[in-house]
Amino acid sequence: MFDEWLDDYLRDHKPSVVLKTVVGLVAFASLLVALFGSQTIRTWAFVAVAFCLMSGILLLLADRHGIRQERDTYLQQRLNWYYDVLSKLSPEPLIAVDNWEQTVEIMPNGDTHEVQILDAVAPREVIFFARLTAKSRWKQSKRQLRKITMTARRVNADDSLGPLWNIMSSWEGDKLVAHLDLDPVLRRGETIRFRVERTWPAKCRPMMRDNKAEEFLLRTTNALEIRYAKYSVILPKNFEAAYELIGEGEPDVQLLGDVTEQDGRKIYTWYADKVPTNTWIGIRLQLR
Repeated sequence: MFDEWLDDYLRDHKPSVVLKTVVGLVAFASLLVALFGSQTIRTWAFVAVAFCLMSGILLLLADRHGIRQERDTYLQQRLNWYYDVLSKLSPEPLIAVDNWEQTVEIMPNGDTHEVQILDAVAPREVIFFARLTAKSRWKQSKRQLRKITMTARRVNADDSLGPLWNIMSSWEGDKLVAHLDLDPVLRRGETIRFRVERTWPAKCRPMMRDNKAEEFLLRTTNALEIRYAKYSVILPKNFEAAYELIGEGEPDVQLLGDVTEQDGRKIYTWYADKVPTNTWIGIRLQLR
């Protein structure tokens, strides 16, 4: 495809070479006009000049986009390294979540709208960012994954929302990794409430179209502690599902689930107290 050709061409040619190529083609077209003054030659020369100029602009834009992607990838790699180092420096988690409330609204075509509201506290001297991950349970196309949108912002004391935070996101295999710049930064013992909103095209398509089971899970790590979690999944109207809890038999897991209905839509919710480290807990749904 044309965009792939642009990327390959720019990897092998510097921007100055690209510009020289465009200028050369424009000069050649001008020479044809000077030597052959017919209307047909002029028309074709005009088309060639317009094409060359447009190609040059597209090439420069693609080069700029490529440079930005390389920069973001480098910064994300450094953040991941920094996160791993901090995780190993102390037995304390990087961030502790007193209350994790997540809602996943599923559309009939499998698109999802997810909202996470977290009440977090800093167990260490200072915390600059929070790291969240998410993944799809099936192999989606890059075109679909590029359409994922994500925002994060503080929830004020009156439940109003603050300005948008900066988010640095990247992919580790099939896992989306997002680093949220906390604003303000948290110092030991301080708390903050923030909201993360994400739209994910076709994330639950196998569940909605092929009647495959879908899992909605959380797992804590040594760097992330969750003390209480509430996780709700909202199905479209006129849909219902069989469900089972995941992690119910694990040691120290206090897990409950229930089903409610609102505006004709089934809501499947699970609750957990003190989520154990490195233990998957959640719910599995399959449409009836």
